[in-house]
Amino acid sequence: MITIAKPGSEANDSLRRRLLFNLLPWLIVALMLAATASYWAVNRAVQSAFDQSLSDTAAALIAYVRVTDGRLGLDVPADAERVLRADEFETVWFALFDAQGQWVSGDQSIAALWTLAQNQRTVNPAARVAASRIFVDGRLGGQDVRAVKVDLQSPGSSGSVVVAETVTQRNQRQVQAALGLLTPLVLLAVVGTATVWWGIQRSLVPIRSVAQALGARSSTNLAAIPEPEVVAELRPLINAVNSLLARLKVAQSTQERFIADAAHQLRTPLAGLSMLLELGDGETDPKRRSERLNQARAATTRTIHLAQQLLTLSAAQTDNRHEEQFERFALIALIEELAPQWAMRSEVQGIEISFEIAPRELAGDRFMIGEALANLVDNALSYCPAGSTIIVRCYQEAHEQVVIEVQDNGPGVAPEHLGHLTERFYRPAGSAGTGSGLGLSIVEAVMQRYNANLSLTNLTPHGLSCKMIFPLPPG
Repeated sequence: MITIAKPGSEANDSLRRRLLFNLLPWLIVALMLAATASYWAVNRAVQSAFDQSLSDTAAALIAYVRVTDGRLGLDVPADAERVLRADEFETVWFALFDAQGQWVSGDQSIAALWTLAQNQRTVNPAARVAASRIFVDGRLGGQDVRAVKVDLQSPGSSGSVVVAETVTQRNQRQVQAALGLLTPLVLLAVVGTATVWWGIQRSLVPIRSVAQALGARSSTNLAAIPEPEVVAELRPLINAVNSLLARLKVAQSTQERFIADAAHQLRTPLAGLSMLLELGDGETDPKRRSERLNQARAATTRTIHLAQQLLTLSAAQTDNRHEEQFERFALIALIEELAPQWAMRSEVQGIEISFEIAPRELAGDRFMIGEALANLVDNALSYCPAGSTIIVRCYQEAHEQVVIEVQDNGPGVAPEHLGHLTERFYRPAGSAGTGSGLGLSIVEAVMQRYNANLSLTNLTPHGLSCKMIFPLPPG
Protein backbone atom coordinates (compact mmCIF):
# COMPACT_ATOMS: atom_id res chain seq x y z
CA MET A 1 0.00 0.00 0.00
CA ILE A 2 1.31 3.44 -0.96
CA THR A 3 0.96 6.17 1.63
CA ILE A 4 1.38 9.86 0.89
CA ALA A 5 4.11 11.28 3.10
CA LYS A 6 3.72 14.58 4.86
CA PRO A 7 6.40 17.23 4.31
CA GLY A 8 9.34 16.67 6.62
CA SER A 9 8.49 13.03 7.31
CA GLU A 10 10.96 10.21 6.80
CA ALA A 11 9.20 8.98 3.66
CA ASN A 12 9.32 12.43 2.10
CA ASP A 13 13.10 12.40 2.45
CA SER A 14 13.36 9.59 -0.11
CA LEU A 15 14.13 10.84 -3.62
CA ARG A 16 12.55 7.65 -4.99
CA ARG A 17 9.27 8.35 -3.21
CA ARG A 18 9.34 12.00 -4.19
CA LEU A 19 9.75 11.09 -7.85
CA LEU A 20 7.00 8.50 -7.57
CA PHE A 21 4.60 10.92 -5.86
CA ASN A 22 5.35 13.54 -8.50
CA LEU A 23 4.87 11.18 -11.46
CA LEU A 24 1.96 9.04 -10.26
CA PRO A 25 -0.62 11.88 -10.12
CA TRP A 26 0.13 12.73 -13.75
CA LEU A 27 -0.11 9.06 -14.67
CA ILE A 28 -3.48 8.84 -12.90
CA VAL A 29 -4.70 11.99 -14.65
CA ALA A 30 -3.55 10.59 -18.00
CA LEU A 31 -5.34 7.31 -17.34
CA MET A 32 -8.52 9.13 -16.31
CA LEU A 33 -8.42 11.26 -19.45
CA ALA A 34 -7.79 8.15 -21.55
CA ALA A 35 -10.67 6.35 -19.83
CA THR A 36 -13.00 9.32 -20.31
CA ALA A 37 -12.06 9.69 -23.97
CA SER A 38 -12.40 5.95 -24.59
CA TYR A 39 -15.76 5.74 -22.82
CA TRP A 40 -17.02 8.78 -24.72
CA ALA A 41 -15.92 7.27 -28.05
CA VAL A 42 -17.47 3.87 -27.29
CA ASN A 43 -20.65 5.42 -25.91
CA ARG A 44 -20.96 7.62 -28.98
CA ALA A 45 -20.56 4.56 -31.22
CA VAL A 46 -23.25 2.70 -29.22
CA GLN A 47 -25.63 5.67 -29.36
CA SER A 48 -25.01 6.10 -33.08
CA ALA A 49 -25.78 2.43 -33.72
CA PHE A 50 -29.05 2.57 -31.76
CA ASP A 51 -29.99 5.92 -33.34
CA GLN A 52 -29.35 4.48 -36.77
CA SER A 53 -31.62 1.53 -35.95
CA LEU A 54 -34.30 3.92 -34.66
CA SER A 55 -33.96 6.05 -37.78
CA ASP A 56 -34.22 2.97 -40.01
CA THR A 57 -37.46 2.04 -38.25
CA ALA A 58 -38.85 5.50 -38.94
CA ALA A 59 -37.76 5.24 -42.59
CA ALA A 60 -39.49 1.87 -42.87
CA LEU A 61 -42.74 3.37 -41.48
CA ILE A 62 -42.65 6.19 -44.00
CA ALA A 63 -43.12 3.56 -46.71
CA TYR A 64 -46.57 2.91 -45.28
CA VAL A 65 -47.72 6.55 -45.38
CA ARG A 66 -50.65 7.12 -47.76
CA VAL A 67 -52.23 10.29 -49.09
CA THR A 68 -55.93 9.94 -49.83
CA ASP A 69 -57.95 12.94 -51.04
CA GLY A 70 -55.15 15.21 -49.73
CA ARG A 71 -55.25 13.62 -46.29
CA LEU A 72 -52.36 11.69 -44.71
CA GLY A 73 -52.75 8.19 -43.43
CA LEU A 74 -50.56 5.42 -42.01
CA ASP A 75 -51.40 1.96 -43.21
CA VAL A 76 -49.14 -0.46 -41.37
CA PRO A 77 -49.95 -4.14 -41.90
CA ALA A 78 -50.76 -6.03 -38.72
CA ASP A 79 -47.86 -8.44 -39.20
CA ALA A 80 -45.39 -5.58 -39.67
CA GLU A 81 -46.71 -3.78 -36.60
CA ARG A 82 -46.50 -7.01 -34.58
CA VAL A 83 -42.87 -7.48 -35.60
CA LEU A 84 -42.15 -3.85 -34.80
CA ARG A 85 -43.57 -4.07 -31.31
CA ALA A 86 -42.28 -7.57 -30.56
CA ASP A 87 -38.93 -6.40 -29.07
CA GLU A 88 -38.47 -8.33 -25.80
CA PHE A 89 -36.20 -5.60 -24.31
CA GLU A 90 -37.72 -2.35 -25.47
CA THR A 91 -41.18 -0.79 -25.79
CA VAL A 92 -41.73 0.94 -29.12
CA TRP A 93 -44.14 3.77 -30.00
CA PHE A 94 -44.76 5.36 -33.40
CA ALA A 95 -47.14 7.91 -34.85
CA LEU A 96 -47.79 10.05 -37.95
CA PHE A 97 -48.24 13.85 -37.68
CA ASP A 98 -49.26 16.38 -40.32
CA ALA A 99 -47.40 19.57 -41.13
CA GLN A 100 -49.11 21.45 -38.27
CA GLY A 101 -48.11 18.77 -35.74
CA GLN A 102 -51.57 17.31 -35.46
CA TRP A 103 -51.68 13.64 -34.67
CA VAL A 104 -52.89 11.57 -37.63
CA SER A 105 -52.28 7.94 -36.78
CA GLY A 106 -50.42 5.64 -34.42
CA ASP A 107 -49.68 6.16 -30.72
CA GLN A 108 -51.15 9.52 -29.76
CA SER A 109 -49.18 9.48 -26.45
CA ILE A 110 -45.98 10.51 -28.21
CA ALA A 111 -47.39 13.81 -29.43
CA ALA A 112 -45.34 15.57 -26.73
CA LEU A 113 -42.17 14.21 -28.33
CA TRP A 114 -43.09 15.77 -31.68
CA THR A 115 -43.49 19.11 -29.90
CA LEU A 116 -40.16 18.61 -28.15
CA ALA A 117 -38.39 17.87 -31.45
CA GLN A 118 -40.05 20.82 -33.18
CA ASN A 119 -39.03 23.17 -30.37
CA GLN A 120 -35.47 21.94 -30.61
CA ARG A 121 -35.40 22.75 -34.32
CA THR A 122 -36.85 26.21 -33.64
CA VAL A 123 -34.32 27.03 -30.93
CA ASN A 124 -31.29 25.64 -32.76
CA PRO A 125 -31.95 24.48 -36.32
CA ALA A 126 -28.41 23.13 -36.71
CA ALA A 127 -28.46 21.03 -33.55
CA ARG A 128 -28.68 17.27 -34.00
CA VAL A 129 -30.29 17.63 -37.45
CA ALA A 130 -29.21 15.41 -40.30
CA ALA A 131 -31.31 14.78 -43.43
CA SER A 132 -34.39 16.29 -41.76
CA ARG A 133 -34.06 13.98 -38.76
CA ILE A 134 -34.15 15.18 -35.18
CA PHE A 135 -33.36 12.99 -32.16
CA VAL A 136 -34.70 13.90 -28.73
CA ASP A 137 -34.76 12.38 -25.22
CA GLY A 138 -37.91 12.33 -23.14
CA ARG A 139 -40.20 10.22 -20.93
CA LEU A 140 -43.21 8.11 -21.80
CA GLY A 141 -45.23 6.07 -19.33
CA GLY A 142 -42.70 6.83 -16.58
CA GLN A 143 -39.81 5.50 -18.65
CA ASP A 144 -36.88 7.20 -20.31
CA VAL A 145 -37.17 7.08 -24.08
CA ARG A 146 -35.22 8.09 -27.15
CA ALA A 147 -37.20 9.39 -30.14
CA VAL A 148 -36.58 10.43 -33.72
CA LYS A 149 -38.70 12.75 -35.85
CA VAL A 150 -38.30 12.19 -39.59
CA ASP A 151 -39.92 14.56 -42.09
CA LEU A 152 -41.75 13.13 -45.10
CA GLN A 153 -39.86 13.70 -48.35
CA SER A 154 -42.50 12.47 -50.82
CA PRO A 155 -43.95 15.01 -53.32
CA GLY A 156 -47.46 16.13 -52.37
CA SER A 157 -47.11 15.07 -48.74
CA SER A 158 -46.06 17.18 -45.78
CA GLY A 159 -45.75 15.73 -42.33
CA SER A 160 -43.47 13.64 -40.15
CA VAL A 161 -43.15 10.26 -38.52
CA VAL A 162 -42.06 9.98 -34.88
CA VAL A 163 -40.68 6.72 -33.48
CA ALA A 164 -39.73 6.30 -29.80
CA GLU A 165 -38.30 3.41 -27.80
CA THR A 166 -37.14 2.82 -24.26
CA VAL A 167 -33.40 2.93 -23.54
CA THR A 168 -32.92 -0.28 -21.57
CA GLN A 169 -30.53 -1.83 -24.09
CA ARG A 170 -28.72 1.44 -24.60
CA ASN A 171 -28.01 1.68 -20.87
CA GLN A 172 -26.91 -1.94 -20.72
CA ARG A 173 -24.50 -1.40 -23.61
CA GLN A 174 -23.07 1.65 -21.85
CA VAL A 175 -22.46 -0.36 -18.67
CA GLN A 176 -20.92 -3.19 -20.70
CA ALA A 177 -18.68 -0.68 -22.50
CA ALA A 178 -17.55 0.81 -19.18
CA LEU A 179 -16.84 -2.64 -17.74
CA GLY A 180 -15.06 -3.62 -20.92
CA LEU A 181 -12.77 -0.61 -20.60
CA LEU A 182 -12.14 -1.16 -16.90
CA THR A 183 -9.98 -4.28 -17.25
CA PRO A 184 -7.48 -2.89 -19.80
CA LEU A 185 -7.33 0.43 -17.90
CA VAL A 186 -6.54 -1.35 -14.62
CA LEU A 187 -3.93 -3.42 -16.43
CA LEU A 188 -2.52 -0.25 -18.01
CA ALA A 189 -2.42 1.44 -14.58
CA VAL A 190 -0.51 -1.49 -13.08
CA VAL A 191 1.91 -1.68 -16.01
CA GLY A 192 2.33 2.12 -16.02
CA THR A 193 3.03 2.25 -12.28
CA ALA A 194 5.50 -0.63 -12.56
CA THR A 195 7.18 1.08 -15.52
CA VAL A 196 7.47 4.36 -13.63
CA TRP A 197 8.89 2.56 -10.58
CA TRP A 198 11.36 0.63 -12.75
CA GLY A 199 12.34 3.84 -14.55
CA ILE A 200 12.94 5.62 -11.25
CA GLN A 201 15.01 2.69 -9.97
CA ARG A 202 17.11 2.72 -13.14
CA SER A 203 17.47 6.51 -13.02
CA LEU A 204 18.82 6.37 -9.47
CA VAL A 205 21.55 3.85 -10.36
CA PRO A 206 24.08 6.63 -11.14
CA ILE A 207 23.45 8.17 -7.71
CA ARG A 208 24.04 4.82 -6.02
CA SER A 209 27.18 4.33 -8.12
CA VAL A 210 28.57 7.70 -7.04
CA ALA A 211 27.63 6.98 -3.41
CA GLN A 212 29.36 3.59 -3.53
CA ALA A 213 32.46 5.12 -5.11
CA LEU A 214 32.64 7.79 -2.43
CA GLY A 215 31.91 5.28 0.33
CA ALA A 216 34.78 3.08 -0.81
CA ARG A 217 37.28 5.93 -0.58
CA SER A 218 39.68 6.37 2.28
CA SER A 219 39.51 9.48 4.43
CA THR A 220 42.65 10.81 2.76
CA ASN A 221 41.41 10.41 -0.82
CA LEU A 222 40.11 13.85 -1.78
CA ALA A 223 40.50 13.47 -5.54
CA ALA A 224 37.74 14.96 -7.70
CA ILE A 225 34.98 12.70 -9.05
CA PRO A 226 35.44 12.27 -12.84
CA GLU A 227 32.62 14.21 -14.53
CA PRO A 228 32.48 12.16 -17.78
CA GLU A 229 31.33 9.16 -15.72
CA VAL A 230 28.29 11.06 -14.38
CA VAL A 231 24.96 11.78 -16.08
CA ALA A 232 24.27 15.40 -16.97
CA GLU A 233 21.59 15.86 -14.29
CA LEU A 234 24.08 14.95 -11.55
CA ARG A 235 26.88 17.19 -12.79
CA PRO A 236 25.82 20.29 -10.79
CA LEU A 237 25.90 18.14 -7.64
CA ILE A 238 29.20 16.54 -8.63
CA ASN A 239 30.65 19.98 -9.37
CA ALA A 240 29.61 21.13 -5.89
CA VAL A 241 31.06 17.96 -4.30
CA ASN A 242 34.30 18.39 -6.27
CA SER A 243 34.47 22.01 -5.17
CA LEU A 244 34.00 20.89 -1.56
CA LEU A 245 36.65 18.19 -1.97
CA ALA A 246 39.04 20.79 -3.39
CA ARG A 247 38.44 23.07 -0.40
CA LEU A 248 38.89 20.14 1.98
CA LYS A 249 42.11 19.25 0.20
CA VAL A 250 43.38 22.80 0.63
CA ALA A 251 42.31 22.76 4.29
CA GLN A 252 43.99 19.41 4.82
CA SER A 253 47.15 20.62 3.13
CA THR A 254 47.06 23.80 5.22
CA GLN A 255 46.63 21.77 8.37
CA GLU A 256 49.47 19.43 7.46
CA ARG A 257 51.76 22.37 6.70
CA PHE A 258 50.73 24.03 9.94
CA ILE A 259 51.53 20.91 11.97
CA ALA A 260 54.84 20.47 10.17
CA ASP A 261 55.79 24.13 10.56
CA ALA A 262 54.70 24.23 14.19
CA ALA A 263 56.73 21.12 14.97
CA HIS A 264 59.76 22.52 13.17
CA GLN A 265 59.54 26.04 14.60
CA LEU A 266 58.75 25.00 18.16
CA ARG A 267 61.35 22.23 18.34
CA THR A 268 64.33 24.62 18.41
CA PRO A 269 63.07 27.11 21.03
CA LEU A 270 61.76 24.32 23.24
CA ALA A 271 65.07 22.50 23.02
CA GLY A 272 66.90 25.76 23.82
CA LEU A 273 64.57 26.43 26.74
CA SER A 274 65.19 22.93 28.09
CA MET A 275 68.94 23.41 27.76
CA LEU A 276 68.84 26.80 29.52
CA LEU A 277 66.88 25.31 32.41
CA GLU A 278 69.34 22.43 32.73
CA LEU A 279 72.29 24.83 32.67
CA GLY A 280 70.64 27.08 35.23
CA ASP A 281 69.89 24.12 37.44
CA GLY A 282 73.53 23.11 37.37
CA GLU A 283 74.94 26.56 38.12
CA THR A 284 76.29 27.18 41.61
CA ASP A 285 77.14 30.82 41.03
CA PRO A 286 73.97 32.84 41.95
CA LYS A 287 74.79 35.52 39.36
CA ARG A 288 75.20 33.09 36.47
CA ARG A 289 72.19 31.12 37.70
CA SER A 290 70.12 34.34 37.53
CA GLU A 291 71.41 35.04 33.99
CA ARG A 292 70.37 31.54 32.86
CA LEU A 293 66.89 32.00 34.33
CA ASN A 294 66.52 35.39 32.64
CA GLN A 295 67.53 33.81 29.35
CA ALA A 296 64.97 31.03 29.95
CA ARG A 297 62.25 33.62 30.62
CA ALA A 298 63.06 35.44 27.39
CA ALA A 299 63.04 32.15 25.47
CA THR A 300 59.70 31.29 27.07
CA THR A 301 58.26 34.65 25.99
CA ARG A 302 59.47 34.15 22.40
CA THR A 303 58.06 30.61 22.34
CA ILE A 304 54.69 31.78 23.64
CA HIS A 305 54.65 34.54 21.01
CA LEU A 306 55.52 32.03 18.27
CA ALA A 307 52.78 29.62 19.42
CA GLN A 308 50.25 32.46 19.48
CA GLN A 309 51.22 33.51 15.97
CA LEU A 310 50.94 29.93 14.71
CA LEU A 311 47.46 29.63 16.21
CA THR A 312 46.43 33.00 14.76
CA LEU A 313 47.68 31.97 11.31
CA SER A 314 45.77 28.68 11.52
CA ALA A 315 42.59 30.50 12.58
CA ALA A 316 42.91 32.97 9.70
CA GLN A 317 43.38 30.21 7.14
CA THR A 318 40.49 28.06 8.37
CA ASP A 319 37.85 30.77 8.96
CA ASN A 320 34.92 29.59 6.81
CA ARG A 321 32.11 31.85 7.91
CA HIS A 322 29.80 33.40 5.31
CA GLU A 323 29.61 37.14 4.67
CA GLU A 324 26.19 37.36 6.30
CA GLN A 325 27.82 36.25 9.56
CA PHE A 326 30.34 39.12 9.54
CA GLU A 327 29.95 41.87 12.12
CA ARG A 328 30.11 45.52 11.17
CA PHE A 329 32.40 47.66 13.34
CA ALA A 330 34.02 51.10 13.41
CA LEU A 331 37.77 51.14 12.73
CA ILE A 332 38.37 54.06 15.08
CA ALA A 333 36.97 51.98 17.99
CA LEU A 334 39.26 49.07 17.09
CA ILE A 335 42.36 51.27 16.87
CA GLU A 336 41.50 53.07 20.13
CA GLU A 337 41.38 49.64 21.78
CA LEU A 338 44.81 48.58 20.46
CA ALA A 339 46.64 51.92 20.58
CA PRO A 340 47.58 51.97 24.31
CA GLN A 341 49.80 48.88 24.09
CA TRP A 342 51.55 50.28 20.99
CA ALA A 343 52.06 53.66 22.72
CA MET A 344 53.67 51.98 25.76
CA ARG A 345 56.05 49.94 23.62
CA SER A 346 56.96 52.88 21.35
CA GLU A 347 57.73 55.04 24.37
CA VAL A 348 60.07 52.40 25.76
CA GLN A 349 61.84 52.08 22.37
CA GLY A 350 62.01 55.83 21.77
CA ILE A 351 59.78 55.67 18.67
CA GLU A 352 57.06 58.21 17.94
CA ILE A 353 53.69 56.77 16.87
CA SER A 354 50.76 58.89 15.61
CA PHE A 355 47.29 58.23 14.23
CA GLU A 356 45.30 59.73 11.32
CA ILE A 357 41.93 57.96 11.47
CA ALA A 358 38.90 58.79 9.32
CA PRO A 359 35.52 57.50 10.58
CA ARG A 360 35.15 54.39 8.47
CA GLU A 361 33.58 50.93 9.02
CA LEU A 362 34.43 47.38 8.00
CA ALA A 363 32.45 44.13 7.98
CA GLY A 364 34.29 41.04 9.21
CA ASP A 365 35.91 39.38 12.18
CA ARG A 366 36.95 42.29 14.43
CA PHE A 367 39.52 40.16 16.27
CA MET A 368 41.25 38.83 13.12
CA ILE A 369 41.42 42.26 11.44
CA GLY A 370 42.78 43.65 14.70
CA GLU A 371 45.42 40.89 14.73
CA ALA A 372 46.45 41.77 11.17
CA LEU A 373 46.81 45.47 12.07
CA ALA A 374 48.67 44.58 15.28
CA ASN A 375 51.19 42.52 13.29
CA LEU A 376 51.89 45.43 10.92
CA VAL A 377 52.49 47.79 13.84
CA ASP A 378 54.55 45.13 15.66
CA ASN A 379 56.77 44.71 12.58
CA ALA A 380 57.30 48.47 12.38
CA LEU A 381 58.19 48.65 16.06
CA SER A 382 60.50 45.63 15.77
CA TYR A 383 62.54 46.85 12.79
CA CYS A 384 62.59 50.64 13.29
CA PRO A 385 65.44 52.12 15.34
CA ALA A 386 64.98 54.67 18.12
CA GLY A 387 64.01 58.10 16.87
CA SER A 388 61.84 56.69 14.04
CA THR A 389 58.26 57.72 13.35
CA ILE A 390 55.28 55.41 12.72
CA ILE A 391 51.95 56.67 11.35
CA VAL A 392 48.75 54.57 11.46
CA ARG A 393 46.21 55.85 8.93
CA CYS A 394 42.66 54.92 7.98
CA TYR A 395 40.87 56.43 5.00
CA GLN A 396 38.54 55.68 2.08
CA GLU A 397 39.93 55.39 -1.42
CA ALA A 398 38.12 55.50 -4.80
CA HIS A 399 34.70 55.37 -3.10
CA GLU A 400 34.90 51.58 -3.03
CA GLN A 401 37.85 50.76 -0.78
CA VAL A 402 38.79 51.25 2.84
CA VAL A 403 42.55 51.49 3.46
CA ILE A 404 44.42 50.86 6.72
CA GLU A 405 48.04 51.96 6.36
CA VAL A 406 51.03 51.58 8.67
CA GLN A 407 53.89 53.81 7.49
CA ASP A 408 57.34 54.20 9.03
CA ASN A 409 60.59 55.99 8.19
CA GLY A 410 62.76 53.07 9.22
CA PRO A 411 65.36 51.33 7.04
CA GLY A 412 62.79 49.75 4.73
CA VAL A 413 63.27 46.40 2.97
CA ALA A 414 65.63 45.48 0.17
CA PRO A 415 63.66 45.22 -3.12
CA GLU A 416 64.67 41.58 -3.65
CA HIS A 417 63.01 40.64 -0.35
CA LEU A 418 59.68 42.51 -0.76
CA GLY A 419 58.00 39.73 -2.74
CA HIS A 420 58.88 37.10 -0.13
CA LEU A 421 57.84 38.87 3.06
CA THR A 422 54.41 37.17 3.18
CA GLU A 423 55.96 33.69 3.03
CA ARG A 424 55.82 31.86 6.34
CA PHE A 425 58.98 32.05 8.47
CA TYR A 426 60.71 34.20 5.87
CA ARG A 427 63.21 36.63 7.40
CA PRO A 428 65.67 38.65 5.27
CA ALA A 429 69.24 37.83 6.03
CA GLY A 430 70.81 40.25 8.49
CA SER A 431 67.49 41.71 9.66
CA ALA A 432 67.59 43.39 13.04
CA GLY A 433 64.27 42.18 14.40
CA THR A 434 63.66 39.16 16.56
CA GLY A 435 60.38 38.06 14.97
CA SER A 436 59.48 34.58 13.77
CA GLY A 437 58.64 35.54 10.20
CA LEU A 438 54.92 34.86 10.62
CA GLY A 439 53.53 38.38 11.05
CA LEU A 440 52.98 39.25 7.37
CA SER A 441 51.86 35.67 6.65
CA ILE A 442 49.02 36.25 9.13
CA VAL A 443 48.17 39.59 7.49
CA GLU A 444 48.13 37.95 4.02
CA ALA A 445 45.85 35.13 5.26
CA VAL A 446 43.40 37.67 6.72
CA MET A 447 43.46 39.65 3.46
CA GLN A 448 42.62 36.54 1.43
CA ARG A 449 39.72 35.77 3.77
CA TYR A 450 38.10 39.16 3.08
CA ASN A 451 38.99 39.51 -0.62
CA ALA A 452 41.32 42.33 0.38
CA ASN A 453 44.84 43.19 -0.77
CA LEU A 454 48.14 43.76 1.04
CA SER A 455 50.46 46.34 -0.49
CA LEU A 456 54.12 46.67 0.63
CA THR A 457 56.01 49.65 -0.78
CA ASN A 458 59.42 51.12 0.04
CA LEU A 459 59.38 54.87 0.58
CA THR A 460 61.89 57.53 -0.50
CA PRO A 461 64.44 58.15 0.91
CA HIS A 462 63.75 55.30 3.31
CA GLY A 463 60.89 53.68 5.15
CA LEU A 464 58.09 51.23 4.40
CA SER A 465 54.36 51.60 3.70
CA CYS A 466 52.09 48.62 4.48
CA LYS A 467 48.50 48.99 3.25
CA MET A 468 45.56 46.69 3.91
CA ILE A 469 42.99 47.53 1.21
CA PHE A 470 39.47 46.25 1.99
CA PRO A 471 36.37 46.39 -0.22
CA LEU A 472 33.80 48.86 1.09
CA PRO A 473 31.15 46.97 3.10
CA PRO A 474 27.66 46.94 1.53
CA GLY A 475 25.07 49.43 2.70
